[in-house]
Amino acid sequence: MFFQGGDGAAMIPVRSNIDASAVGIEYAVSDVLLNRTLSLLGVVLFFSWIAWVLLGHVRKGRYKDGAAYEAVRQYVALRSSPE
Repeated sequence: MFFQGGDGAAMIPVRSNIDASAVGIEYAVSDVLLNRTLSLLGVVLFFSWIAWVLLGHVRKGRYKDGAAYEAVRQYVALRSSPE
């Protein structure tokens, strides 16, 4: 993964406790990980909801040329005919 900025957070160089020659950056990756995880969860839930609604409409026949659509057309045709 490429190095990314800290979104305005201070990048503090620190030395490793195990190897003093290794230098790292003290940065709270957990915040970034939580943000990305919640964003992914939100997107997955949103598209799952859309799929659920779409499949519900297909199952009930509420699409053009479906069973419920034809029933509504017949009902409207009967009610709108002059008597």
